[in-house]
Amino acid sequence: MAAYETAWGGVINKAGANNSWVDFGNGYYNDHHFHYGYFLAVAAVIAKYDQGWLNQHKSFISWFARDIINPSTEDPYFPITRCRDWFAGHSWASGIANGAGSRDQESTGEAVNGYYGALLWASVALSEDMVNYAKLLLATEMQGAQVYWHLYPNQASTDPNNPYPEQGLRDLVTIGNVEDWQAGAWLFWGSQKSEIAAIQILPVQPVNEILYDAEWVKDVWEYTMVELIDPSIGDEWKSVIIDAYSNINPQVAAQWSANITSWGSGQTYTNELFFIGTRPNPSGVPICGKDTLPSNPYGKFLIQDASSGRYVAASSANSNLIASAADISGAATFNSSFVPNSGTLQLMSTREFVTADQSGNFTLSATRSIPSSWETFVIRQKIGAAAGVYSIKAASNGLYVTISGDGSLINNGKNEAASSGFKFSNS
Repeated sequence: MAAYETAWGGVINKAGANNSWVDFGNGYYNDHHFHYGYFLAVAAVIAKYDQGWLNQHKSFISWFARDIINPSTEDPYFPITRCRDWFAGHSWASGIANGAGSRDQESTGEAVNGYYGALLWASVALSEDMVNYAKLLLATEMQGAQVYWHLYPNQASTDPNNPYPEQGLRDLVTIGNVEDWQAGAWLFWGSQKSEIAAIQILPVQPVNEILYDAEWVKDVWEYTMVELIDPSIGDEWKSVIIDAYSNINPQVAAQWSANITSWGSGQTYTNELFFIGTRPNPSGVPICGKDTLPSNPYGKFLIQDASSGRYVAASSANSNLIASAADISGAATFNSSFVPNSGTLQLMSTREFVTADQSGNFTLSATRSIPSSWETFVIRQKIGAAAGVYSIKAASNGLYVTISGDGSLINNGKNEAASSGFKFSNS
Protein backbone atom coordinates (compact mmCIF):
# COMPACT_ATOMS: atom_id res chain seq x y z
CA MET A 1 0.00 0.00 0.00
CA ALA A 2 1.42 3.35 -1.05
CA ALA A 3 1.63 6.06 1.57
CA TYR A 4 3.08 9.56 1.84
CA GLU A 5 5.88 9.81 4.40
CA THR A 6 6.17 13.29 5.92
CA ALA A 7 9.65 13.31 7.51
CA TRP A 8 11.58 13.02 4.25
CA GLY A 9 8.76 13.82 1.85
CA GLY A 10 8.05 10.88 -0.41
CA VAL A 11 5.87 8.01 -1.53
CA ILE A 12 6.76 4.73 0.18
CA ASN A 13 5.39 1.26 0.77
CA LYS A 14 3.55 1.75 4.06
CA ALA A 15 4.58 -1.72 5.22
CA GLY A 16 8.21 -0.66 5.01
CA ALA A 17 7.93 2.54 7.02
CA ASN A 18 9.50 0.84 10.03
CA ASN A 19 11.23 -2.06 8.32
CA SER A 20 14.16 -1.46 6.00
CA TRP A 21 13.94 -5.04 4.66
CA VAL A 22 10.58 -4.52 2.94
CA ASP A 23 10.79 -3.90 -0.84
CA PHE A 24 14.58 -3.51 -0.78
CA GLY A 25 14.31 -0.71 1.75
CA ASN A 26 11.69 1.29 -0.14
CA GLY A 27 10.31 2.75 3.10
CA TYR A 28 13.78 4.11 3.81
CA TYR A 29 14.04 5.62 0.31
CA ASN A 30 16.30 2.93 -1.10
CA ASP A 31 16.11 2.31 -4.88
CA HIS A 32 13.21 4.69 -5.48
CA HIS A 33 14.24 5.59 -9.03
CA PHE A 34 14.75 1.86 -9.77
CA HIS A 35 11.31 0.87 -8.52
CA TYR A 36 9.28 3.79 -9.76
CA GLY A 37 10.80 3.71 -13.22
CA TYR A 38 9.16 0.34 -13.88
CA PHE A 39 5.89 1.56 -12.42
CA LEU A 40 5.84 4.77 -14.45
CA ALA A 41 6.79 3.03 -17.70
CA VAL A 42 3.87 0.60 -17.41
CA ALA A 43 1.48 3.37 -16.37
CA ALA A 44 2.55 5.48 -19.34
CA VAL A 45 1.82 2.70 -21.82
CA ILE A 46 -1.66 2.17 -20.35
CA ALA A 47 -2.34 5.91 -20.30
CA LYS A 48 -1.28 6.36 -23.91
CA TYR A 49 -4.01 4.02 -25.11
CA ASP A 50 -6.68 4.55 -22.44
CA GLN A 51 -7.63 8.18 -21.87
CA GLY A 52 -10.28 7.23 -19.33
CA TRP A 53 -7.74 5.36 -17.22
CA LEU A 54 -5.38 8.33 -17.43
CA ASN A 55 -8.05 10.76 -16.29
CA GLN A 56 -8.87 8.53 -13.35
CA HIS A 57 -5.33 7.82 -12.16
CA LYS A 58 -3.24 10.79 -13.34
CA SER A 59 -2.98 12.52 -9.98
CA PHE A 60 -2.06 9.35 -8.08
CA ILE A 61 0.58 8.17 -10.56
CA SER A 62 2.11 11.64 -10.80
CA TRP A 63 3.06 11.46 -7.13
CA PHE A 64 5.52 8.69 -8.03
CA ALA A 65 6.97 10.85 -10.78
CA ARG A 66 7.31 13.81 -8.42
CA ASP A 67 9.10 11.53 -5.95
CA ILE A 68 12.05 11.05 -8.33
CA ILE A 69 12.00 13.92 -10.87
CA ASN A 70 10.58 16.95 -9.06
CA PRO A 71 12.48 19.97 -10.46
CA SER A 72 11.06 22.73 -8.27
CA THR A 73 11.66 24.12 -4.80
CA GLU A 74 8.05 25.29 -4.92
CA ASP A 75 6.76 21.74 -4.55
CA PRO A 76 6.00 21.53 -0.82
CA TYR A 77 5.83 17.74 -0.74
CA PHE A 78 8.97 16.46 -2.48
CA PRO A 79 12.69 17.30 -2.61
CA ILE A 80 14.35 18.25 -5.88
CA THR A 81 15.30 15.17 -7.90
CA ARG A 82 15.61 12.88 -4.89
CA CYS A 83 18.21 10.41 -6.15
CA ARG A 84 20.34 12.62 -8.41
CA ASP A 85 23.72 13.95 -7.31
CA TRP A 86 24.39 16.75 -9.79
CA PHE A 87 27.99 17.16 -8.61
CA ALA A 88 28.79 13.46 -9.09
CA GLY A 89 26.92 13.39 -12.39
CA HIS A 90 24.78 10.35 -11.61
CA SER A 91 22.24 9.06 -9.10
CA TRP A 92 22.60 7.23 -5.80
CA ALA A 93 20.35 4.27 -5.06
CA SER A 94 20.92 4.11 -1.31
CA GLY A 95 18.40 5.77 0.92
CA ILE A 96 18.55 6.95 4.52
CA ALA A 97 19.43 3.62 6.17
CA ASN A 98 22.12 2.18 3.95
CA GLY A 99 23.83 -0.69 5.73
CA ALA A 100 27.01 -0.18 3.68
CA GLY A 101 27.61 3.11 5.45
CA SER A 102 27.81 5.32 2.38
CA ARG A 103 25.95 6.27 -0.74
CA ASP A 104 26.11 3.69 -3.50
CA GLN A 105 24.57 2.54 -6.76
CA GLU A 106 24.90 -0.84 -8.45
CA SER A 107 22.34 -1.00 -11.26
CA THR A 108 22.87 1.74 -13.80
CA GLY A 109 20.49 -0.03 -16.17
CA GLU A 110 17.66 0.43 -13.70
CA ALA A 111 18.74 4.00 -12.94
CA VAL A 112 18.50 4.86 -16.63
CA ASN A 113 15.16 3.06 -16.79
CA GLY A 114 13.95 5.13 -13.85
CA TYR A 115 14.26 8.35 -15.79
CA TYR A 116 13.07 6.70 -19.00
CA GLY A 117 9.87 5.62 -17.22
CA ALA A 118 9.48 9.14 -15.87
CA LEU A 119 9.98 10.54 -19.38
CA LEU A 120 7.29 8.26 -20.78
CA TRP A 121 4.87 9.32 -18.04
CA ALA A 122 5.70 12.99 -18.54
CA SER A 123 5.08 12.64 -22.27
CA VAL A 124 1.50 11.43 -21.76
CA ALA A 125 0.47 13.11 -18.50
CA LEU A 126 2.67 16.08 -17.56
CA SER A 127 3.93 19.33 -19.06
CA GLU A 128 6.49 19.92 -21.78
CA ASP A 129 8.82 21.32 -19.13
CA MET A 130 8.65 18.01 -17.25
CA VAL A 131 9.32 16.13 -20.49
CA ASN A 132 12.46 18.19 -21.06
CA TYR A 133 13.60 17.78 -17.46
CA ALA A 134 13.17 14.01 -17.68
CA LYS A 135 15.18 14.05 -20.93
CA LEU A 136 17.97 15.88 -19.13
CA LEU A 137 17.98 13.35 -16.29
CA LEU A 138 17.93 10.44 -18.73
CA ALA A 139 20.79 11.76 -20.88
CA THR A 140 23.01 12.63 -17.94
CA GLU A 141 22.36 9.31 -16.19
CA MET A 142 23.49 7.51 -19.34
CA GLN A 143 26.57 9.70 -19.50
CA GLY A 144 27.34 8.99 -15.85
CA ALA A 145 26.97 5.24 -16.43
CA GLN A 146 29.39 5.33 -19.34
CA VAL A 147 31.93 7.37 -17.38
CA TYR A 148 31.86 5.62 -14.00
CA TRP A 149 30.53 2.10 -14.68
CA HIS A 150 31.64 1.32 -18.23
CA LEU A 151 35.35 0.57 -18.24
CA TYR A 152 37.50 0.84 -21.36
CA PRO A 153 40.81 -1.09 -21.22
CA ASN A 154 42.23 0.92 -24.13
CA GLN A 155 41.51 4.27 -22.53
CA ALA A 156 44.66 6.17 -21.59
CA SER A 157 45.29 6.63 -17.89
CA THR A 158 45.85 10.32 -18.57
CA ASP A 159 42.56 10.78 -20.41
CA PRO A 160 40.73 13.60 -18.59
CA ASN A 161 37.47 11.65 -19.03
CA ASN A 162 38.91 8.57 -17.31
CA PRO A 163 38.18 8.41 -13.56
CA TYR A 164 40.14 5.16 -13.18
CA PRO A 165 43.83 5.46 -14.11
CA GLU A 166 44.62 1.91 -12.88
CA GLN A 167 44.97 -0.39 -15.90
CA GLY A 168 44.10 -3.49 -13.89
CA LEU A 169 40.76 -2.00 -12.93
CA ARG A 170 39.91 -0.93 -16.47
CA ASP A 171 40.65 -4.46 -17.66
CA LEU A 172 37.65 -5.62 -15.61
CA VAL A 173 35.42 -3.98 -18.25
CA THR A 174 32.56 -3.03 -15.94
CA ILE A 175 32.25 -1.57 -12.48
CA GLY A 176 29.68 -3.27 -10.29
CA ASN A 177 29.25 -0.79 -7.46
CA VAL A 178 30.14 2.89 -7.16
CA GLU A 179 30.14 4.30 -3.66
CA ASP A 180 30.94 7.84 -2.62
CA TRP A 181 34.38 6.75 -1.46
CA GLN A 182 35.25 3.72 -3.59
CA ALA A 183 34.29 1.79 -6.72
CA GLY A 184 34.91 -1.80 -7.76
CA ALA A 185 33.88 -4.71 -9.94
CA TRP A 186 31.77 -6.30 -7.21
CA LEU A 187 28.17 -6.44 -6.05
CA PHE A 188 26.52 -6.79 -2.66
CA TRP A 189 24.61 -9.84 -3.86
CA GLY A 190 26.67 -11.64 -6.54
CA SER A 191 30.18 -12.14 -7.88
CA GLN A 192 29.79 -13.58 -11.39
CA LYS A 193 31.06 -11.52 -14.29
CA SER A 194 27.75 -11.99 -16.07
CA GLU A 195 25.85 -10.66 -13.04
CA ILE A 196 28.07 -7.59 -12.73
CA ALA A 197 27.65 -6.82 -16.43
CA ALA A 198 23.96 -7.69 -16.74
CA ILE A 199 22.88 -5.44 -13.88
CA GLN A 200 24.32 -2.52 -15.85
CA ILE A 201 22.27 -3.58 -18.89
CA LEU A 202 18.81 -4.59 -17.70
CA PRO A 203 16.03 -3.83 -18.34
CA VAL A 204 16.35 -3.82 -22.12
CA GLN A 205 14.46 -0.76 -23.36
CA PRO A 206 14.50 0.99 -26.76
CA VAL A 207 16.34 3.97 -25.29
CA ASN A 208 19.24 1.73 -24.27
CA GLU A 209 20.58 1.50 -27.81
CA ILE A 210 22.44 4.67 -26.75
CA LEU A 211 23.58 3.24 -23.40
CA TYR A 212 25.05 0.10 -25.01
CA ASP A 213 27.99 1.77 -26.75
CA ALA A 214 29.94 -0.39 -29.19
CA GLU A 215 33.33 -0.46 -27.46
CA TRP A 216 31.93 -1.39 -24.07
CA VAL A 217 29.53 -4.01 -25.46
CA LYS A 218 32.33 -5.69 -27.40
CA ASP A 219 34.51 -5.84 -24.29
CA VAL A 220 31.65 -7.14 -22.12
CA TRP A 221 30.98 -9.91 -24.65
CA GLU A 222 34.58 -11.08 -24.55
CA TYR A 223 34.96 -10.62 -20.79
CA THR A 224 31.85 -12.64 -19.91
CA MET A 225 32.30 -15.32 -22.59
CA VAL A 226 33.62 -17.88 -20.10
CA GLU A 227 30.28 -17.64 -18.29
CA LEU A 228 28.10 -17.26 -21.38
CA ILE A 229 29.13 -20.77 -22.41
CA ASP A 230 28.78 -22.17 -18.89
CA PRO A 231 25.51 -24.18 -18.65
CA SER A 232 25.41 -23.82 -14.87
CA ILE A 233 24.85 -20.06 -15.15
CA GLY A 234 21.29 -18.97 -15.74
CA ASP A 235 20.08 -17.65 -19.07
CA GLU A 236 18.40 -14.69 -17.36
CA TRP A 237 21.78 -12.95 -17.15
CA LYS A 238 22.93 -14.12 -20.56
CA SER A 239 19.76 -12.90 -22.28
CA VAL A 240 20.36 -9.21 -21.62
CA ILE A 241 24.06 -9.43 -22.46
CA ILE A 242 23.10 -11.01 -25.79
CA ASP A 243 20.61 -8.20 -26.41
CA ALA A 244 23.24 -5.55 -25.68
CA TYR A 245 25.70 -7.30 -28.01
CA SER A 246 23.14 -7.14 -30.82
CA ASN A 247 23.80 -3.42 -30.92
CA ILE A 248 27.04 -4.21 -32.77
CA ASN A 249 26.46 -7.73 -34.13
CA PRO A 250 22.78 -8.62 -34.48
CA GLN A 251 23.42 -11.75 -36.53
CA VAL A 252 25.56 -13.38 -33.83
CA ALA A 253 23.14 -12.22 -31.14
CA ALA A 254 20.25 -13.83 -33.03
CA GLN A 255 22.11 -17.14 -33.13
CA TRP A 256 22.85 -17.01 -29.40
CA SER A 257 19.28 -16.01 -28.56
CA ALA A 258 18.09 -19.19 -30.26
CA ASN A 259 19.85 -21.29 -27.65
CA ILE A 260 18.56 -19.78 -24.43
CA THR A 261 15.38 -20.90 -22.74
CA SER A 262 14.71 -18.50 -19.86
CA TRP A 263 14.75 -14.73 -19.58
CA GLY A 264 14.24 -13.98 -15.92
CA SER A 265 11.60 -11.67 -14.48
CA GLY A 266 12.79 -8.53 -16.27
CA GLN A 267 13.02 -9.80 -19.84
CA THR A 268 10.85 -11.78 -22.25
CA TYR A 269 11.48 -13.80 -25.36
CA THR A 270 9.45 -11.28 -27.35
CA ASN A 271 11.47 -8.32 -26.08
CA GLU A 272 14.70 -10.25 -26.70
CA LEU A 273 13.89 -10.79 -30.36
CA PHE A 274 12.34 -7.36 -30.88
CA PHE A 275 15.48 -5.57 -29.70
CA ILE A 276 17.74 -7.79 -31.81
CA GLY A 277 15.48 -7.48 -34.85
CA THR A 278 15.42 -3.68 -34.73
CA ARG A 279 19.18 -3.13 -34.62
CA PRO A 280 20.97 -1.23 -37.39
CA ASN A 281 22.03 -3.75 -40.01
CA PRO A 282 24.46 -2.16 -42.48
CA SER A 283 25.69 -5.55 -43.70
CA GLY A 284 22.32 -6.36 -45.22
CA VAL A 285 22.61 -9.98 -44.03
CA PRO A 286 19.28 -11.14 -42.56
CA ILE A 287 19.34 -10.87 -38.79
CA CYS A 288 16.92 -13.73 -38.19
CA GLY A 289 17.21 -15.95 -41.24
CA LYS A 290 16.22 -19.58 -41.42
CA ASP A 291 19.86 -20.65 -41.34
CA THR A 292 20.69 -18.68 -38.19
CA LEU A 293 17.96 -19.83 -35.82
CA PRO A 294 18.20 -23.54 -35.06
CA SER A 295 15.20 -25.26 -33.52
CA ASN A 296 14.20 -28.64 -32.17
CA PRO A 297 12.80 -31.23 -34.56
CA TYR A 298 9.04 -31.15 -33.96
CA GLY A 299 6.54 -33.93 -34.55
CA LYS A 300 6.30 -37.62 -33.64
CA PHE A 301 9.63 -39.46 -33.52
CA LEU A 302 11.48 -42.59 -32.52
CA ILE A 303 14.74 -41.75 -30.73
CA GLN A 304 17.81 -43.81 -31.52
CA ASP A 305 21.24 -43.92 -29.89
CA ALA A 306 23.51 -42.98 -32.79
CA SER A 307 26.40 -45.00 -31.34
CA SER A 308 24.81 -48.37 -30.56
CA GLY A 309 21.87 -48.14 -32.96
CA ARG A 310 19.47 -49.09 -30.16
CA TYR A 311 16.14 -47.29 -29.87
CA VAL A 312 14.87 -45.59 -26.74
CA ALA A 313 12.16 -47.55 -24.98
CA ALA A 314 10.17 -46.60 -21.91
CA SER A 315 9.70 -49.09 -19.10
CA SER A 316 6.05 -49.78 -18.45
CA ALA A 317 6.75 -49.93 -14.73
CA ASN A 318 8.26 -46.50 -14.21
CA SER A 319 8.46 -44.91 -17.66
CA ASN A 320 12.25 -44.68 -17.46
CA LEU A 321 13.93 -43.93 -20.79
CA ILE A 322 16.44 -46.62 -21.76
CA ALA A 323 18.13 -47.20 -25.12
CA SER A 324 17.38 -50.92 -25.11
CA ALA A 325 15.24 -51.76 -28.17
CA ALA A 326 17.13 -53.57 -30.90
CA ASP A 327 14.64 -52.48 -33.58
CA ILE A 328 11.66 -50.19 -34.06
CA SER A 329 9.22 -52.80 -32.83
CA GLY A 330 10.31 -52.12 -29.24
CA ALA A 331 10.83 -48.40 -29.63
CA ALA A 332 8.75 -45.80 -27.82
CA THR A 333 7.14 -42.98 -29.80
CA PHE A 334 7.60 -39.44 -28.57
CA ASN A 335 5.87 -36.23 -29.60
CA SER A 336 8.22 -33.26 -29.71
CA SER A 337 6.36 -29.96 -29.27
CA PHE A 338 7.44 -26.33 -29.40
CA VAL A 339 8.23 -24.00 -26.52
CA PRO A 340 10.45 -20.93 -27.06
CA ASN A 341 13.94 -22.01 -28.14
CA SER A 342 13.35 -25.57 -26.95
CA GLY A 343 10.62 -28.18 -26.77
CA THR A 344 8.91 -30.89 -24.78
CA LEU A 345 9.03 -34.65 -25.28
CA GLN A 346 5.78 -36.50 -24.59
CA LEU A 347 5.64 -40.29 -24.39
CA MET A 348 2.73 -41.14 -26.68
CA SER A 349 1.77 -44.39 -24.98
CA THR A 350 1.02 -42.70 -21.65
CA ARG A 351 0.70 -39.01 -22.67
CA GLU A 352 3.22 -38.18 -19.93
CA PHE A 353 6.05 -35.68 -20.46
CA VAL A 354 9.72 -36.53 -20.10
CA THR A 355 11.28 -34.77 -17.14
CA ALA A 356 14.93 -34.09 -16.41
CA ASP A 357 16.54 -34.96 -13.10
CA GLN A 358 17.71 -31.93 -11.16
CA SER A 359 20.75 -33.71 -9.73
CA GLY A 360 21.72 -35.35 -13.00
CA ASN A 361 22.05 -38.69 -11.21
CA PHE A 362 18.88 -40.49 -12.22
CA THR A 363 17.35 -41.77 -15.42
CA LEU A 364 15.07 -39.52 -17.44
CA SER A 365 11.48 -40.59 -17.09
CA ALA A 366 8.11 -39.71 -18.61
CA THR A 367 6.12 -39.00 -15.47
CA ARG A 368 4.64 -35.51 -15.69
CA SER A 369 1.12 -34.88 -16.95
CA ILE A 370 1.74 -31.14 -17.34
CA PRO A 371 5.09 -29.79 -18.58
CA SER A 372 7.01 -27.11 -16.68
CA SER A 373 10.61 -25.90 -16.82
CA TRP A 374 11.96 -29.37 -15.95
CA GLU A 375 10.23 -30.84 -18.98
CA THR A 376 11.90 -28.67 -21.63
CA PHE A 377 14.84 -29.80 -23.75
CA VAL A 378 17.07 -28.13 -26.32
CA ILE A 379 17.69 -30.52 -29.23
CA ARG A 380 20.31 -29.35 -31.72
CA GLN A 381 22.58 -30.80 -34.37
CA LYS A 382 25.56 -32.04 -32.36
CA ILE A 383 28.73 -30.16 -33.23
CA GLY A 384 31.28 -32.45 -34.91
CA ALA A 385 28.79 -35.29 -35.44
CA ALA A 386 27.33 -36.56 -38.69
CA ALA A 387 24.36 -34.69 -40.12
CA GLY A 388 21.14 -35.68 -38.39
CA VAL A 389 22.81 -36.60 -35.11
CA TYR A 390 21.52 -34.44 -32.27
CA SER A 391 22.50 -33.59 -28.73
CA ILE A 392 19.76 -33.22 -26.11
CA LYS A 393 20.19 -30.66 -23.33
CA ALA A 394 17.92 -30.21 -20.33
CA ALA A 395 16.89 -26.57 -20.56
CA SER A 396 16.29 -26.44 -16.81
CA ASN A 397 19.89 -26.96 -15.70
CA GLY A 398 21.89 -26.92 -18.93
CA LEU A 399 23.18 -30.50 -18.59
CA TYR A 400 23.35 -32.76 -21.65
CA VAL A 401 21.81 -36.21 -21.95
CA THR A 402 24.23 -39.13 -21.96
CA ILE A 403 23.70 -42.88 -22.12
CA SER A 404 24.98 -44.94 -19.20
CA GLY A 405 26.34 -48.46 -19.38
CA ASP A 406 22.89 -50.04 -19.03
CA GLY A 407 21.41 -47.77 -21.70
CA SER A 408 19.71 -45.34 -19.32
CA LEU A 409 19.34 -41.75 -20.51
CA ILE A 410 20.72 -39.37 -17.87
CA ASN A 411 21.16 -35.60 -18.08
CA ASN A 412 24.64 -35.36 -16.56
CA GLY A 413 26.87 -34.14 -19.41
CA LYS A 414 28.53 -30.83 -18.52
CA ASN A 415 29.10 -29.85 -22.15
CA GLU A 416 28.09 -30.91 -25.63
CA ALA A 417 31.29 -32.87 -26.17
CA ALA A 418 30.27 -35.12 -23.27
CA SER A 419 26.75 -35.66 -24.62
CA SER A 420 25.58 -38.71 -26.49
CA GLY A 421 24.35 -38.43 -30.06
CA PHE A 422 20.75 -39.20 -30.99
CA LYS A 423 18.86 -39.70 -34.22
CA PHE A 424 15.19 -38.73 -34.57
CA SER A 425 13.26 -40.77 -37.12
CA ASN A 426 9.62 -40.47 -38.03
CA SER A 427 7.46 -43.00 -36.23
